[in-house]
Amino acid sequence: MTWLFLALLQTANAAEDDGGGKGSWNKKPYWNPVVGGYAFNYEGQALYGLNLGAEVGLRYKQRGKPPKLVGRTRALGVYTLGTDVGGYEVRLGSFMGPWLGVFGVETGPDFIYNQYTYQGFDIGDSLGVYVPLPQARMSFKVVQFNAGLGPVWYFDESRVPVDWDNADGFGFGHEFRYNASAFLKLPVIGFGVSWSKRITGYGTDDFVGLSFGL
Repeated sequence: MTWLFLALLQTANAAEDDGGGKGSWNKKPYWNPVVGGYAFNYEGQALYGLNLGAEVGLRYKQRGKPPKLVGRTRALGVYTLGTDVGGYEVRLGSFMGPWLGVFGVETGPDFIYNQYTYQGFDIGDSLGVYVPLPQARMSFKVVQFNAGLGPVWYFDESRVPVDWDNADGFGFGHEFRYNASAFLKLPVIGFGVSWSKRITGYGTDDFVGLSFGL
């Protein structure tokens, strides 16, 4: 919660900059449509679907030379369509961390609300929070890379947690997520590719997607 408070506070400070003075923060709103493939390993078989969604948010960074703070606050919604799989996920989070020039790290809480159905089996809707370990970021003039991992904790006790003694792969918490992405920044529009893997108490899912930044 401390990171969320700090990030929202800095967002408010950035919004107060009316452009008449230099202010202490640069800020830039953004939105990214998202489309990609979804695969879920359920009871030894792979179920496939299509993910459609969008991300909207605000990026902000301190003015001046590095080291400095960089952050973002964003909302993300994704809907999954498929013959044997379906559902949705909504995420609201704020992230912040130090920036050292071309390299930086960030972390912060990402609140999650989701519901999925696999071959008619509904795992129910649940509210939780993803707490990423410090995520690595690299940014050059035209390309940016991100990578991270961390646990998910659900507030609903009906959500089956992962049995880590018998799970394939490293992790802790109720669930565990890995993610990586690359983004090509062009003058008018940017293009990104992303990958994520989630280990759940019901199986594992993988998502490979494309995004378009405006």
